[in-house]
Amino acid sequence: GLKGDPSDNIPGVAGVGEKTAIKLISEFGSLESLYEEIKKETQKAKGIKPKLRETLVQSKEQAFLSKMLVTIKQDVPIDFNLKKCQWKDYDRNKVIKIFVNLSFKSLISRLPGAEIEKQMKSGVPKIGDNLTIW
Repeated sequence: GLKGDPSDNIPGVAGVGEKTAIKLISEFGSLESLYEEIKKETQKAKGIKPKLRETLVQSKEQAFLSKMLVTIKQDVPIDFNLKKCQWKDYDRNKVIKIFVNLSFKSLISRLPGAEIEKQMKSGVPKIGDNLTIW
C-alpha cells in the first residue's frame, strides 16, 4: 500500500497517511484501479489533487512493493503436521539463553513451565490452585 507501516518497515507512499489512503482506495476500489485510472488520465483521476497525483505516479513501484510486503500468501505449499509441532521434552535453560541472546525476553514467560517456576520461586500457591497434598 499507500500508507505504509514504519513499525514493520513497510515504506508506503511518502506524504500519504491513513485518511488519504482510505479515501483513495474507497473511491477507486483497489490500488490497481487507482493506478489504472491515473494512467488513463480519466476524469476520476483528475479529481486527485495534482501534487498528490504526481507523488502517486513517482511512487508507484513503492506502493506496489508495500502491498506485496503486507499480502499474506495463502497458496504456499507447506507440509505441516500439528502433532510434530507439539511441545515435548526440551532444555528450558537452553531455550532461555537463546531467547535472551535474541532479545526475546518477553517470550520467556510464555514457555511451558514458566508458571510453575514462578510459583516455586514465590513459595506461595495462588488462591484457587489445585493442591494435591492429600
